[in-house]
Amino acid sequence: MILDVFNHFMPKAWFDRLGDLVPGHAAVTAFPRLSPLHDLDARLRLLDEFDGLRQVLSLANPPIELTGPPDRTPDFARLANDALAELCQRYPERFPAFIAALPMNNIEAALSEIDRAIGTLGACGIQIFTNVAGKPLSAQEFRPIFRSMVRHDLPVWVHPIRGPQFPDYAGEQASEDEIWFTFGWPYETTACCTWQCAIAGCRRR
Repeated sequence: MILDVFNHFMPKAWFDRLGDLVPGHAAVTAFPRLSPLHDLDARLRLLDEFDGLRQVLSLANPPIELTGPPDRTPDFARLANDALAELCQRYPERFPAFIAALPMNNIEAALSEIDRAIGTLGACGIQIFTNVAGKPLSAQEFRPIFRSMVRHDLPVWVHPIRGPQFPDYAGEQASEDEIWFTFGWPYETTACCTWQCAIAGCRRR
C-alpha cells in the first residue's frame, strides 16, 4: 500500500461555490482543466492506475479565510469539511482520512471547527497556510490553534501561500514570471518552519 498524506481534492459542493466566492482566482480559472482535482470519477480512475494507492484528502488553494468575511467563513469551512468527510465515508479504501480546513480569520470559530471536525467527522489533523491573509503564524492570535492541536495530539499540515501581490523588488508592484510561486512558496515554508523551530528552542531553554 502507498499512502499519500498530503493530497488535494475539491469536493463538488465546495468547488461549485468558489466561482461566486473568489471570481478570477486560479481555483476558478485553471482548476477546471485539472479534472482529477475536482471530478470524483476522474480521481478514482487516476487511483486505479496505481495498485494500493490511498490518499489523505485536503482542500486545495485558496485558504478558507480568503473566501469571505469572518462571519461567513465558518459556514464555508463546515461545508468543505462535511464534504471531505463524506468522501472518506463513501470510499474508505481510497480515502482513509481527511485534513480539516479552518476559517483562520475567525479564531473562535476555527477552534470550534477543530473540535467538530476531529471529534465528529474524524479528521486526522488540520491544514493551515504559511500566512493568514498576510499575517504570520507567529502572531499571538493564532497560538490557541496550536494549543488545541497539542490537546488533540494530532498533526498540523502547513501549506505555502503567496501570490503575485508579494513583489520581489522594492520597485515592483507585483512579482513577475511566477517568482512568487517557484521561489516564494519555498521561502514561505522556510520562514514558517524557522519560526516553529525558534519557538521550540525557546521552550527547551
